[in-house]
Amino acid sequence: MKGRVAQLDFLKGIAIILVVTGHVVSQIWAPYSYEQNIVFRFCYSFHMPLFVFISGYICSKTLKKDIGWLLRRLRNIGIPYIIMLILSVSVLGRDVFSDIIHSLPYWYLPFILITDSVLYIDRKYRLGYTPFAALYTAAVLIHINAAATVNIADQMMSFLPFYVLGTVIAEKRDRISAPNMPLTIMSVLFIVLTPLYAHGTENQLLRIEEITGIDAAGNRLLKAAIILISKFAVPLCGIAFVCLLTDMIYSTRSGGAAKKLVEHIGKHTLFIYLLHDLFFVDTSGLRTADTLLSLILGIFIPVCLSSIYYKAKKSFKEKMSKTTQ
Repeated sequence: MKGRVAQLDFLKGIAIILVVTGHVVSQIWAPYSYEQNIVFRFCYSFHMPLFVFISGYICSKTLKKDIGWLLRRLRNIGIPYIIMLILSVSVLGRDVFSDIIHSLPYWYLPFILITDSVLYIDRKYRLGYTPFAALYTAAVLIHINAAATVNIADQMMSFLPFYVLGTVIAEKRDRISAPNMPLTIMSVLFIVLTPLYAHGTENQLLRIEEITGIDAAGNRLLKAAIILISKFAVPLCGIAFVCLLTDMIYSTRSGGAAKKLVEHIGKHTLFIYLLHDLFFVDTSGLRTADTLLSLILGIFIPVCLSSIYYKAKKSFKEKMSKTTQ
């Protein structure tokens, strides 16, 4: 996959906007039962599965079977992560190793470092997704046997299937989606199911009890079904919804300036993910105004910083190239 693909940048832009929106609502509306907020429920029902799915797709399309590709990937993600982890430790006082393990900051980046490395090994030695099965099994065993929560293992359990799905689709199709009946049906299901979604298993059980009057917590079969629906079915339908919407926009060449803006945001997801919550504001007392302002600042400022960084990096490389000639 040579160069940037506008449709993928658009999808990445949608994903990071959902991430920032969910975080804004959870912080600004924290004293006001934010988990019942329909915007929060919409974002959290599928925003990280979508991000992970796109990551698996892009990584599979761009992967090369030489060690240089993997080292560059580890460098480009690992160095920013280590810097932010050090800042997190120094600023937030995370000076205990177990605190880092059980509440891992910026968990998406180590998740991607691990999954990209596993994908490289899988493709290089043609192992048929066996390493992913081993990784998922290890995550389940850690979750079952650990005395306390191990954040990265729990994230692997929840999101690894979506990463693998992205790699499978990358192998089977030239484009990430195409408008067809299955995607349409899944999109409709997503619209129907999202209002019923609640963040976290306990909240989901309580919501089902409110709607049906059934003691969901005491019914193991119903509890298992709820977990499967909330963790996998709803996110999968959400991914289908966004992919179908994106394909419709690009196939009809609609969207205009808004489409270009989302594409531009999608080019700077790393900086937005790492820095967005530093620019949230909660000072006016007007929740809606603070939410909108935080959303704008949490995206706009990191995009500007990212643009400056990459332009400076490009300029430095050009100067070094001229020096060596």
